[in-house]
Amino acid sequence: MKFAKNNILFNGSINNGDSLFWSFVFAVLEICLLYCGGFILGFKQNGITDITAVIGTFLLTLLLLLVCEFLRAAFVLLLKKAKINKYINCLAVSVVFAIIDFLLFAQEGFSFENKSLLIMYTSLFILNSIFLTILCYKGGAVATILFCFITKAAVILIPFEPIISEKTEIFIKSILCMIFIITLDCAFSKESKQKKYSFVSKKIHNFFSMALVGICCFTIAFICGFLTVAPVSVATGSMQPEINIGDVVIVSKSEKNVSVGDIIQFKRNGKTVIHRIISTKTTENGLVYITKGDANNAADSGYVTSKDIVGKVICTVPLIGNLTLWLHSQ
Repeated sequence: MKFAKNNILFNGSINNGDSLFWSFVFAVLEICLLYCGGFILGFKQNGITDITAVIGTFLLTLLLLLVCEFLRAAFVLLLKKAKINKYINCLAVSVVFAIIDFLLFAQEGFSFENKSLLIMYTSLFILNSIFLTILCYKGGAVATILFCFITKAAVILIPFEPIISEKTEIFIKSILCMIFIITLDCAFSKESKQKKYSFVSKKIHNFFSMALVGICCFTIAFICGFLTVAPVSVATGSMQPEINIGDVVIVSKSEKNVSVGDIIQFKRNGKTVIHRIISTKTTENGLVYITKGDANNAADSGYVTSKDIVGKVICTVPLIGNLTLWLHSQ
């Protein structure tokens, strides 16, 4: 037991405390970033309504991640004892557990016909496995178990989940994995180890590191449209020449005080449209707006009410919209 505790669970390293700290920070950031999308896009039930099924799924997930992370730490230790180069060690273990993750995922009935999703999932499994292996290498199985428990097991107990597209979720997790890998590399680099931080300076160092990760997460949230100001890719030419296909417009979702001449984003038949307000009209239901695309010959059919308005276009960035458009597609 003592050998397992010192060499597998905690890796016998002076970095254990820092590893647990970063593991907790990374897990909370990932959950917060994913769920903040729900406050803009809404929430839905997670699909498990029976309490017995919830507890069963939670316990099964917890058991699987405990076994996987214990085995990951054992493999890392075994290759360490064999004096394998640490980079080859991490790469070999990462590949093995990325394949395991993919096989477990395939058992859930994933359709391999969608090639783009297949590539995205494969990249995510590889990046996630590399991150967890590096975290395990630095701090042992407890650090990876803590991260996986929060991001995989604990969320099962939450009865709702954010309404975001599958591609967006994969994109967020993949970018976060890269950020986490870089952060771990900087936090546990030789230069960082050689610096003798005082208690106060160490806290300051961790604060600025967390702030940098937070800024990156904030940027991702902005790109994915989770904030009150969001980028929207333009897929049609109805607003040419002012807004062209492939441009990105920045929409202020908190700005609902609009007038004639403003370009707005509004809901119409389950979709969102970006057109200009050309006039207003007072009806028995209150003030309504008449809209038209600059390139269109006639005004849009029907009226736009205040409830239909998503936000007001505040600026346009040309020719960078294809990535955002693709991420928001199902």
